[in-house]
Amino acid sequence: MTFKNEKIKNDLDLVNLINSSLDLLKIGEFNRAIISFNNALKQNYSNLIAESGIKCCKYWIARLNKFNNLNESYKKGKTLLEEWFKFENFIQTIKNIQSKVTTNIMHFIFNTALDEFKKVKLENKIFDLDITFNIALCYKKIGNYTEAIKNLAEAMSYENDNSNVMCQLADCYALIDEEKKAKLLFREAFFIDPSSIELNLLDSNIINYIIAKIKDYKISSNEINYWIPVYGRILGILNIYRELLPIEAAKIKKEILSIENNFGSTLDDDNILKSKLLNLCLWYYDFVKYYKKDKSDLSEIEYKIKNTSEHIYNIFFKNMK
Repeated sequence: MTFKNEKIKNDLDLVNLINSSLDLLKIGEFNRAIISFNNALKQNYSNLIAESGIKCCKYWIARLNKFNNLNESYKKGKTLLEEWFKFENFIQTIKNIQSKVTTNIMHFIFNTALDEFKKVKLENKIFDLDITFNIALCYKKIGNYTEAIKNLAEAMSYENDNSNVMCQLADCYALIDEEKKAKLLFREAFFIDPSSIELNLLDSNIINYIIAKIKDYKISSNEINYWIPVYGRILGILNIYRELLPIEAAKIKKEILSIENNFGSTLDDDNILKSKLLNLCLWYYDFVKYYKKDKSDLSEIEYKIKNTSEHIYNIFFKNMK
């Protein structure tokens, strides 16, 4: 065998060994996978996938022992989800972690958690929002968006003003490129109750782009949820609008006046309150501009936006030109 043919054979053997190691991750065989990855490193000591695999296997082996000692399906499912989000933080601290490794581990973790939550759902005789939400989240993470949307829609039918559920539904629509539905639901969810939305559970480019832009503007992490609907709107991303019911329009006007009258000069020192006022103004602005025949309120709303934040005003009207 020539040197060239031998090298090709060795390269193919390494590829097959790496692929079989990744397959072991997908079924949760971390002890076997770590041996397989070590064998790969013997063939190529600098293989990044093998290095990543070993680090991630070591992380999960101890944690899955804890999982296997649990008896209740709900606790097992929740433990896996909690450990996954800790794992996401862990891999942020490690250089050159390969996505092929983390994707296969994610497939195992969320499929296993899904099985546990489905057991609970079968045992329960009444609807449980938390279980249904977690089932939907697991389906989303493994890429079954149809089932994720189905479960989130079921959750919404029981609690239609739940911002966290609504945001997950928006996220799923964004991931299947149904942007109109996604943008409408995102804006609605962040209007109802931004504080309840778990940003770490959102995966779509729409929302992550807005978050990245907000960070560019040095917004504090504890304020990001409140500024997402504001920046999403003024940057022209959350650009799908709906007509307000008369009672909704009246309520928004009342809330705008309440914030202005009750907080006055202290508004400058409260960024969360400022973001709430701007969000209200932007909703009312869009209602007047796109749906109301009488446009006389527009100039007043524009003044309120500018008076609250000239920075937001300048971005908003620059992007509208």
